[in-house]
Amino acid sequence: MTAAQALATQGRVIHALMLREIKARFGRHKLGYFWAFFEPVMFVVILAVIFNVIGRDSPGGMPLTLFLATGIMGFIFFRGGFQFTMMSIRQNRALLTFPQVTPFELVIARAALEFVTLFIVFVMLFSAYAFVTNQSVPVEDPLRVFGALIVMHLIGFGSGVMCSALVLVYPSVQELAGAFILRPSFFISGVFFTADMMPEEVRYWALFNPVLHGMETLRSGFFPGFESEYAVPVYPVVFALVVVFLGFVVLRAFRARIYQP
Repeated sequence: MTAAQALATQGRVIHALMLREIKARFGRHKLGYFWAFFEPVMFVVILAVIFNVIGRDSPGGMPLTLFLATGIMGFIFFRGGFQFTMMSIRQNRALLTFPQVTPFELVIARAALEFVTLFIVFVMLFSAYAFVTNQSVPVEDPLRVFGALIVMHLIGFGSGVMCSALVLVYPSVQELAGAFILRPSFFISGVFFTADMMPEEVRYWALFNPVLHGMETLRSGFFPGFESEYAVPVYPVVFALVVVFLGFVVLRAFRARIYQP
């Protein structure tokens, strides 16, 4: 088999796995796809109510609802890449009995489906805002926004690939990842604040978080007139590439354990 044929076969396997995931995640319940859209809307509404109750405005003149929506969606791209990739092998281990299916295809299929789903939700969310408010949603740099979403998803994906192998050997990794990575990340990744709102001594340490840089880049590309002076776009890109590489190294190292019955 030539390299082109092998690549084509791999593409068909990933496509088939994505279709299977769609049916498994959304086909069993009539409101499956609706929940994918409703979750970020619910978060935005709750945070908007809290902001209004405490009398807090969004920074830099950014519309409050859009400011919160970009933060929520940015974090969900990171979280989705992490959560669904982490469980991809454990929940589909039986498929590894087919010679065409490897752990690589399982993690890629889940991550790709999650990104496509979230991007559709992202577009729908801001289109719904424009329709309800009868206001346009001008995006300063769509390519910059798209790139920031990809990078945050890749950071979550790489972390999820590492955990996808570890969770088979140490099931508690799933709970530990939620407690020590995902939950803290929601509060330190700029979901409802910008870097310049933080005290200097806190900001110094917070900027080691690559998701915060991705969030600042996302909002800089989304909102006209807002440009973060603290975002270093190359940092989350390099971090994403390193963590994806390390993820596949761990996956390779645990390959024998993955195939054990």
